[in-house]
Amino acid sequence: MIFEGVAGDSRLAEPRIVEPRKLGSLLTIVVDVTLRDQSAATHARFEARMRACAEVIECFLVSGQCDYVLRLACTSLDHYRELTNAWTDDPTLGIERNRFPVEIVEVQPGDRLRRDGYEIAVFPTEHRAGTVGYALVEPPRLGRFNPERARELGIPEGPLWGRLHRGLPVTLPDGREVTAESLVGAPRPGRTVVFSGDSRPCDGLLEASRGADLLVHEATFAHAELERAIETGHSTAVEAAELARAAGVRRLVLTHISQRYSREAPELLEEARAVFPEVAIARDGLVVEVPFADAGRDAAAAQGA
Repeated sequence: MIFEGVAGDSRLAEPRIVEPRKLGSLLTIVVDVTLRDQSAATHARFEARMRACAEVIECFLVSGQCDYVLRLACTSLDHYRELTNAWTDDPTLGIERNRFPVEIVEVQPGDRLRRDGYEIAVFPTEHRAGTVGYALVEPPRLGRFNPERARELGIPEGPLWGRLHRGLPVTLPDGREVTAESLVGAPRPGRTVVFSGDSRPCDGLLEASRGADLLVHEATFAHAELERAIETGHSTAVEAAELARAAGVRRLVLTHISQRYSREAPELLEEARAVFPEVAIARDGLVVEVPFADAGRDAAAAQGA
């Protein structure tokens, strides 16, 4: 897993959907916009254009030099695409265009999106109305195959071993039928990686994180700023660590650190580590290995064999 664009160092440069939901016959969408040009003239042109746009309900500058948040009211996602495409085609607004296509898919808590080798599970979070987090969930893996026992039974190596490992019975050349139960162990769990997104600690996030191999949880503030965290719908490092401990996760990575702290945020790391030792602070380019929970047992078994 590679982290890129941690809070305070974002390189995102095109409007992106953050919170889609229906409001009457309109689709309200909250989007982040980053201006590539930080000059006062570009800001003035952009704000004037937004005030003149009928679809823009709200436009305000957030922390940083060039980051805006917009709330739009569109009749459909196609309407939204047409609107933002027009913005990115206008060189006077200073908005970058992505160099790759972006497909927008609306999801709801409880949705499970199937991908090759894993699912994306969508769960409710507590930040704004309709916000969600995501868990990448691998299916259970096949149980461990016992090659020594297979040889003892006179089963030749090759396709028959593969069939047995997949739980299928086989018939040997001498007519004996062998089932997988005596050769294959119980299914082994896949890996789960959970992303909180912007959120307060909440039941939906806790349940999605139970037993996860890695939890990437926002930690906008130190615990001294708990009241501010509650007001803004964010979490403290201590709260993230407490949720990780309660959920029984194996490792925690803190992200979305406020700009008031340094990039390494040692004070947040110290607070979290006092509650949950297996914790790190995300940074651009950080690579986190996510081994299987039983990787140690597999290595020991291979060494014994």
